[in-house]
Amino acid sequence: MSIASTAPPPLELLAMRAPRYTSYPTALQFDDRIGPDDAERALCQSNDDLLPAPVSLYLHVPFCRSNCFYCGCTRQITRNPTLMSAYARALEQELSQRAALLDDDRQTVQVHLGGGTPNHLPDDDLSRIMERVHALYGPDPAADVSLEIDPRLLEPGQPARWAALGFNRLSIGVQDVDARVQRLINRVQPAEQVARCVGQCREAGFGSINFDLIYGLPAQSLQSIDATLDFVEQQRPERVAAFGYAHLPERLRAQRAINRVWLPDARARLALRDRIEQRLLAAGYQAIGLDHYALPSDSLAQAYRDGSLHRNFQGYTTHAGCDILGFGVSAISRIGATFAQNTKSTAEYHAAIATQQWPVVRGYQQTDDDRLREQVILALMCHRPVDLPALGRQFAVDPDHVFGPALDAIQAMAPRTRPLAICESGRLRISPEGRPYLRLIAAQFDAFQPAARPRSDVAV
Repeated sequence: MSIASTAPPPLELLAMRAPRYTSYPTALQFDDRIGPDDAERALCQSNDDLLPAPVSLYLHVPFCRSNCFYCGCTRQITRNPTLMSAYARALEQELSQRAALLDDDRQTVQVHLGGGTPNHLPDDDLSRIMERVHALYGPDPAADVSLEIDPRLLEPGQPARWAALGFNRLSIGVQDVDARVQRLINRVQPAEQVARCVGQCREAGFGSINFDLIYGLPAQSLQSIDATLDFVEQQRPERVAAFGYAHLPERLRAQRAINRVWLPDARARLALRDRIEQRLLAAGYQAIGLDHYALPSDSLAQAYRDGSLHRNFQGYTTHAGCDILGFGVSAISRIGATFAQNTKSTAEYHAAIATQQWPVVRGYQQTDDDRLREQVILALMCHRPVDLPALGRQFAVDPDHVFGPALDAIQAMAPRTRPLAICESGRLRISPEGRPYLRLIAAQFDAFQPAARPRSDVAV
């Protein structure tokens, strides 16, 4: 029986729901069966591994000065420096508490401050946090130490101070340079303001800058995205991330300020995504996995070419095989097969740190089946071919039995003449047509994912 004739056209697939797969299982599967004791036990046991994994640190700063309507991150709108300083002190304490559980010879290869808006913290607080990081974790001289910044908050001399604190990568939220789009998402930052920020950061010696773009925003058009890409070409950041906006007003209160009728439809979203990719490729960037682009000389592009690209809670990374330690509200740790997420409540976070408790409230313990599916899903998300028979031998399973339904579902997604993925002699790879649908293809291997269903609020 032929199933190709009944397959929906790829455009319809853009309205089907699928996770971003920065982990497997995703955080949707976390529950309260994992708590502080489990996280601590996993970290202590990791010291005894034959070759203990290197360490990646993620510090979450939830504070923002104003409310960006599109944002789905854990954040708190405030201009109260006392509140932020108290949180910074709690972060310092948490850093000390976790360091006490690690052997001194553990290697730290990555540090990332995200949010929220980390550069909204008072300068002295950010300095003390980084001094604690360096004193307790001793990042390698070649470690990636990155900071997410809001260019609207930049003050003279700050980039030089960030460099002195050891930061060597910056990520700037650009989204779209069109004034109308910016007003509708409550993120007004003229292109000239962002350009001044980039210039000051370059003068301070930063050789790695990332721009975050978003497509699918209200009133966004090919004209506005072209203007944004003109700006990207002028500024020439080393990396660009282009995320699709997910409209979830029932879950995210701030998004209720965005009228659904202002949003581009599925066809327009696909056109915006394609325009971003076409322009960036023409400008010399290399496409990385699902939604990242990098100049060929960047380490992310190099990792993509040599097959070492990895994906974790911060997105695409060059650091595979790390134990990730998350600090601050909502931060997720991943230690071996154990996932552990901190509370999202600032009050609960402070109470836990004050009593010397790891503020973990939920998590997950991977099974062998999870680890098998993780290898398939993360390889696909990193655009690597997957040798299914080899994985079957590694995990002592029949790959046809385990993965047959997923392969059939992928085949049914598109006409045989333009398949989204190709499986030859058990070797699965994404076709050029399949790149926009990476999440949906990966979801077919997700044991927790229900049958894909049409949704207007989640797409590529």
